[in-house]
Amino acid sequence: MNKYLRFKLITRGIEHEDIVPLKNNRFLKAFKTRHTPGEKSLGFQILEKRKKLKNIYSDLSGEEIKNLISEIGKENVIEEYIKKIITISGDSLPVSPDIIEDSDTLIHECTFIKESDRKLRNHTSLNEIKKLLKSVHPKRVILYHISSRYNRLINKVKRELNENFSDIDFHIVHPEEISII
Repeated sequence: MNKYLRFKLITRGIEHEDIVPLKNNRFLKAFKTRHTPGEKSLGFQILEKRKKLKNIYSDLSGEEIKNLISEIGKENVIEEYIKKIITISGDSLPVSPDIIEDSDTLIHECTFIKESDRKLRNHTSLNEIKKLLKSVHPKRVILYHISSRYNRLINKVKRELNENFSDIDFHIVHPEEISII
């Protein structure tokens, strides 16, 4: 045990589609990503099991819903669903939109601000992030794993993203700073 930790730390390997229970109806799910050929790369989602009113009852008033629950039972009025809280790309090429769809927060690597700097087909570029954000609409996006060659471009990139996607809250983890987000 690490003498600096105040709790017991248990580690274990995780594979594609493994689920790790967390607290309060939340769980972590691993998914495959692509980095470089022959390397295993995973992304992660924090998901939450929630309940909501079935769509067929959405036009009812609060009083009508209360009476319906008394008549047919809560289990027949409410349904469970899985909410995507956070999607984390890991070290990868762009994550598929169907994985990200409906996530509140997207944490995605963006190694290359300039596409022309990429020599191999690995990591994600800013253009790929922009393309991805045209099809998915998270509330917030955190970009990380940015090459330090772009230190002077970080503020410009953030302004550009804010202008192009004004409905998304952007954070960029500067390559030379550790920030609290």
